[in-house]
Amino acid sequence: MKLLVLGSGGTAPSKYRACSSFLLDGAILVDVGPGSVLNLRRFYGSTEEIDRVLITHLHGDHLFDFPSLIWAMASDGRKKPLEVYGPRGLSRVAGYLFAAENRPTLMPSNFVNFEVKVREVIPGESFDLAAYSVRTAAGVHPVEDLAYRVKGPGDETVTFSGDTSPAPSITSLATGSDLLVHEATFLVGEESMARSTGHSTAGEAGKAAKEAGVGFLVLSHVAPRLSGQEQKLEEQAEAAGVAAMVASDGLLIKV
Repeated sequence: MKLLVLGSGGTAPSKYRACSSFLLDGAILVDVGPGSVLNLRRFYGSTEEIDRVLITHLHGDHLFDFPSLIWAMASDGRKKPLEVYGPRGLSRVAGYLFAAENRPTLMPSNFVNFEVKVREVIPGESFDLAAYSVRTAAGVHPVEDLAYRVKGPGDETVTFSGDTSPAPSITSLATGSDLLVHEATFLVGEESMARSTGHSTAGEAGKAAKEAGVGFLVLSHVAPRLSGQEQKLEEQAEAAGVAAMVASDGLLIKV
């Protein structure tokens, strides 16, 4: 599998980072944070191969470019359906965009000519996406967070934490993964702030990766205030005894 980082930031876009978004093999998009669709155009190009979208949770920094994605696909002439998976409440969000009373203005039918199929996922569910298999678990966040473990055609495995405080459920889900993409919104020493907002420090992400025995850790959801402190984030994660790096927009990883 190939993982392309479209958005490595969190909370809000910064000068150098769009918000959370990751593209697997050009076919599966995980989260659609603000700025990510621009990066999709910049680093990948067409939307044609994207058939499925996985949403970790409904906070805006993971979701607000979803309408932009729909418009980009429409402008590319899409006709085939798009499947969207996410937590409970996603149907209501997507439904608003396509509601009959809103359709003439938000999603005009003479422009958006494809079906968007939404499926709400209960944490712990598993499902298949063509040649990929997906398992889920619940994170610890103020709203329901879905962590995803995606197994590719060649048995390569990538796990995405979404936004979460340290969670045994995610560590279990990630066990043996080739790659773990884990949020690192805070530095070591800021655990109380991390806990109050449902996030993790870089050190806690490193410990989760170590306990899960993953091959490699990618730190994501880098808050604007941590710009320039990427080396510190990596060092704090690697102190747990794992190989780690901070994600950057446009980063391409072969799993």
